[in-house]
Amino acid sequence: MRHRILLYLFIFLTASPLIGQITLDAGNFPKIQTYRVTSTTELGSLPFSGENMEIFLDTTPTSPAGVIEYFDVTDNFFKNDCDAYFKATMSINGLGYMLNYYYSTNENGFHENGIHIPKQAYSQGGLTGNPKDSIIFEEQKYILSKPRVILDFPVTKGYSHKSVSRRVAKFKINIPAFGLNYAPVQHVANVVRDDTLTAWGKMKVYTPNGPSPSYDVLVLLSLQHQIDSFYLNGLPAPANLLTAFGQQQGQRTNVRNRLYYYRSNRAAPLLLVNLNEQVTAFTGLFFDADSLSLPSHTGELDAKFITTLFPNPTADYFIYNIHGMDQSAMLRYQIFDLSGKEVSSLCQMEESELGIRVGTSGLANGVYHLVVYDHELKIAQESFVVQR
Repeated sequence: MRHRILLYLFIFLTASPLIGQITLDAGNFPKIQTYRVTSTTELGSLPFSGENMEIFLDTTPTSPAGVIEYFDVTDNFFKNDCDAYFKATMSINGLGYMLNYYYSTNENGFHENGIHIPKQAYSQGGLTGNPKDSIIFEEQKYILSKPRVILDFPVTKGYSHKSVSRRVAKFKINIPAFGLNYAPVQHVANVVRDDTLTAWGKMKVYTPNGPSPSYDVLVLLSLQHQIDSFYLNGLPAPANLLTAFGQQQGQRTNVRNRLYYYRSNRAAPLLLVNLNEQVTAFTGLFFDADSLSLPSHTGELDAKFITTLFPNPTADYFIYNIHGMDQSAMLRYQIFDLSGKEVSSLCQMEESELGIRVGTSGLANGVYHLVVYDHELKIAQESFVVQR
């Protein structure tokens, strides 16, 4: 499919003149704000290359509407450079830590400009057998010397952009048995993003209540990954230490290949499509629920939470968390395959510092659904891919 994408792109870039194509710029692309999202694994067929297209996506969103939450900037350190931030978790082969991504939208484009790593610490007892062993992060804040460019205005036919941004996380490892007594470590991630506009036209999405309004859209193919490096006491970390933590110098992680269906006057894409690492198949569709006139599917719950599931695709495990749930919540988790058969018994679930850790080594390669209940009421459904 990668070869087909490149072929479609060549045809697109050499095709006929424009007829009513939109252009995204600072005048019609507002700053990113909280929005509701719903998803489906009924992928169907989806055009992603061409001109003056009429796109009628007959796949209906099926999940309850959740919330992708962005916050206004209140920290003076970021106020001059950023206008919104998002709470996230970095996950690299089992090493995870919390961080906040800071964004800006201005005449130059929509960029990720800053990083905030809150103070945090994690036991390494599962690795060493000693619960007192730990990794410790002090609070860190910085503005990226080169931003991660999400959109570089103006965005129109022929648009392509590549950016490389460097992120650094500093922490200390305290594992005396390894000869590490609060030893300073750096994780350096060079995030590579390569974007190309592949299509434009009008798009409708079908909902349980009928078709959505018709939107003029631009389709952006985005290929992203990061290259990791690790340093101990200012020097490249030794291979035996990295192996103990499941890491390698120069490893390629956090591959995120996507299609974005953007329209004017809203920062949230009408549709976001996840692609697999080989760019050969769709793995999930995510809709901007506020643009579809969709009911929330959660009744009086009116979901006020955001969920995270990483890594996805996964080989042996993933971490799942629901942020913003009331303390009185009594959550229960079930896992189903695509046939609807429950396969929870093949997975090991346990609490961790980052959320629910779900072992997937007992599952065959494929797509699965994680369903979450609170007091026996279904409140969330996530899809994940097992891929080895």
